[in-house]
Amino acid sequence: MKNWKRYIGLAVFVIGLSYREVQILIDRGSWKKEDFWIPLWYIKWTSFWKGFDSFHAIHGLAILGLMEFLVQYLPSYYFTFLADWINYQLYVVAYWLIYMQIRNLFMHIIFKKRK
Repeated sequence: MKNWKRYIGLAVFVIGLSYREVQILIDRGSWKKEDFWIPLWYIKWTSFWKGFDSFHAIHGLAILGLMEFLVQYLPSYYFTFLADWINYQLYVVAYWLIYMQIRNLFMHIIFKKRK
């Protein structure tokens, strides 16, 4: 993997989404805030600054990471034959599996406080 730098954006995307999902689970009461070390901050929804709470800020960072990955990766990939399309679909499945494992790592191990 000689171009590892292009995957930093993808890693930021996955980490950001796992952070958001932890916050959603805490906010709806499924998980306990005291079990996690990640900072969460809230701003009143009627405030002008409502887009700067932790949920929206992390989502913005995640999308920025995704854009960084897409800008560097997708333009260099061209489809010429059906075999290339099938190969691409296999990569999509592989990346999805990797994404889910990284997401679970951050949600269930890294973001959790030690007991």
